Amino acid sequence: MKYKKYLKKITARHIAIFFFVIYFILIAKSPAILSGDEVFYYDQAIHLRSFEFINFENTQPLLFPLALAFTFSKNVIILRLVSAIFAVLAIFFVFNITEERFNKKTAVLAAMLLGSSKFFVQYATTLHTESLLVLMIILSLRYFLRCLGKPELRDFILFGVFSGLAMQTKVMGISVPLIFSVYLLYKKPREFFRIKYFLALFISFLVFLPYFFVGGLKFLFEKVGLSRTTYSLFALKQFLPYFTVALVGLLILAILFAKNNEDNSIFVTYPILFFLLMIMPQTILFTRHFYPVLPFLFIIVAEFVVSIDKKWLKRVVAVLVVLFFISNLRVMPDLPRIYKQAYYLDMPEGCRGISLWEQDGNDISLPFFTQPTATYWNYYANFYSNTQYNYVIFEYLDDDLTYFHLDGIDMYNKSLEWPGWYSRGVFNVSISRGKHNISLWVRNGINIGGVGQVLLCKDYNLHEGVDFIFPPEEII
Repeated sequence: MKYKKYLKKITARHIAIFFFVIYFILIAKSPAILSGDEVFYYDQAIHLRSFEFINFENTQPLLFPLALAFTFSKNVIILRLVSAIFAVLAIFFVFNITEERFNKKTAVLAAMLLGSSKFFVQYATTLHTESLLVLMIILSLRYFLRCLGKPELRDFILFGVFSGLAMQTKVMGISVPLIFSVYLLYKKPREFFRIKYFLALFISFLVFLPYFFVGGLKFLFEKVGLSRTTYSLFALKQFLPYFTVALVGLLILAILFAKNNEDNSIFVTYPILFFLLMIMPQTILFTRHFYPVLPFLFIIVAEFVVSIDKKWLKRVVAVLVVLFFISNLRVMPDLPRIYKQAYYLDMPEGCRGISLWEQDGNDISLPFFTQPTATYWNYYANFYSNTQYNYVIFEYLDDDLTYFHLDGIDMYNKSLEWPGWYSRGVFNVSISRGKHNISLWVRNGINIGGVGQVLLCKDYNLHEGVDFIFPPEEII
């Protein structure tokens, strides 16, 4: 058949390039603003270029901000392309692993399912740690599988390095060596007690260790056991509806009809143990925290689809696969969708920023995200206006604003949009030419917090045509 002839010619490189082009187009057309956690990573990257390690006691580890720092760019497209590169590399290695473990047809299908998934695309085209974390997990998987065969010392070393880098990307990366170790203890306990495997775990810890020297231990304990928590089962409930109906159907059929294949046991075990680890601690979780299971789920689905031998089941599955691609491709032109928290790298026309502030007698400049957890802080600024402005716009306050005074007058009743949890604040004011002062109190309930950007503007509709998400996790 002709399709088999073309299938032989498809390589991991072809699929990676294909998706890179798609992600580049999506990034190029997206708004030239940062939003949500993108601002944190950008701020850290800018400081890292001057060898300043800031806010790591309140946010994720070093690897992703370091990657952004080495771009030496303030261009949103270039910065977001970093995530896209990590994503397409993850697709590349998913293809390679699946081809080595199963066959070419399974590899092509797994890579195409993963690369076109709207959930995967969302974070492949924004400035978040998720695509880098998935890449490190997949590389850890690659060398872990080699450690199960006829390994060389190099395989154990590289497994240790990449599992350590997974932890150095996001604290939930601690689950990587843990899950693989549990799997090994259950499947091949002798292999677990090999000196080489303990060496790999030690290397993994060494790679993660620098995070502790920049304050990461505080954030680690805060994530594992917070005094104020959102139960993880709630986050899991939020996550499940983001599967398309077609994908849910494929997973159910795979559970019911897939053959018991020892080759795919790690691909089944990993997401199960990952889900259990995520929902056990009482910590705050968002849907993106379940992002790392996507490659495993698509490998499971692809292996099931290719191995079907019942005709009626083939027809049903073919329909579901087509529906999956249609449902994801239909929304792809609208991606990435961004949170309703903006940060402008280029000042909007008709606006000026207030960047120099005072906090508790200390001079600071925005963005400023070192406000401790569970605090209310006052920020004060004097400024001179050369022209008339009609609006004060808070584009990013984390977590929220408790009050705002302009020239000593309470502006609460002037709000057009009140900046509650993860929202912008817009106030209708009259700022004439001359000297003025502004004062605000910001509450930070958890993790990283502070003030991102405060604008004086002549116009209100800065975000016209921008497709925002609110609340922030309703992405898909």
